[in-house]
Amino acid sequence: MTERVTRRDAEGLCTLMLNRPDKLNALDTPVFEELDAHLAALEGETGQIGCVVLRGAGRGFISSPTEPPASPIPMASGGWSARGACRNVCPAASACPRPSG
Repeated sequence: MTERVTRRDAEGLCTLMLNRPDKLNALDTPVFEELDAHLAALEGETGQIGCVVLRGAGRGFISSPTEPPASPIPMASGGWSARGACRNVCPAASACPRPSG
């Protein structure tokens, strides 16, 4: 199985790459799960990693979700929310330490 998010570390820089170029890196449940796992691992690596770059493979950075998440976040309209699907990933990314000075 292909990783949907790959990680490469070099000299304090971590590059997370969305790896679905055939789908223009469309978001789906496995992408969110893998991003969440990578960000959780990075929380304990602040001594080794000073910068995280998120990029997309191929010609597109990211496109709209291709499917509802496995555990849909209900909306009043009866649909699902991409914002709800990233409820773990977005706060984790925002909480990453930032350089000061």
